[in-house]
Amino acid sequence: TADALAKLRDKVGDIDAYVARELDYTAEELGEYFAAEQVDALALALDNIGKGSGFIIGDQTGVGKGRVNAGIIRWALKNDKVPIFVTHKPNLYKDIYRDLRDVGMGNLAGKILMTNSDETIPLDDEGRLYLKSPESGKQKANLERMIDDNNIGHFKLIMTTYDQMNLQGGAKTVRNRFLEHFAS
Repeated sequence: TADALAKLRDKVGDIDAYVARELDYTAEELGEYFAAEQVDALALALDNIGKGSGFIIGDQTGVGKGRVNAGIIRWALKNDKVPIFVTHKPNLYKDIYRDLRDVGMGNLAGKILMTNSDETIPLDDEGRLYLKSPESGKQKANLERMIDDNNIGHFKLIMTTYDQMNLQGGAKTVRNRFLEHFAS
C-alpha cells in the first residue's frame, strides 16, 4: 500500500488534495467526512477507476468500506456516471445510505432506484425515509421502459443485490438486462 501510494503521490501530488479535488470537497471538508485510511483507499480506487480498472476493498469490519463506497458513488455522480451499488441483502441499503448521508449526500433519498421488487426499506431510524419499490409486474415494466428509453429518469443511484443478477432457469431476467444496460 505504501509503495502504491508513493507512486500515486508522484503522479498526482498531495493525496488529500487529489481526493478532495476528485470528490469536489475543500481540504477541510475532506477531513470531516473521511478518516486518513479511507482517503488513501479512495485515492487508490479513484486512480484505478480513472485507468479503467477495478478496486477491491478488503478491510475488516468497522474500517469504513461503506464510507469509501459512498465516496466512489459521489465521484461517479460528479462525473455523470450511473453508480450501481451491489450488496448481499436489501436491508443493507440503509447502511450505504447512512454513509452517503454522512459524506454530505443525503439529498439522494428520493433518487435511489432499487431493482428488487415488493420492498420497503427504512433509510433512517426515525421511520421518515423509505426506499420503496413496486410489485413485481410493475417493477419489470419500469425497468423495461428504462432500458428502451436508455434513461433511468430522475434516479441517480441504482441499488441491487447479488441475487438480482442471477439467471432464472438459465435465462436472463429483466433485471439482468437492466443492470447490464446501465453498467457500461
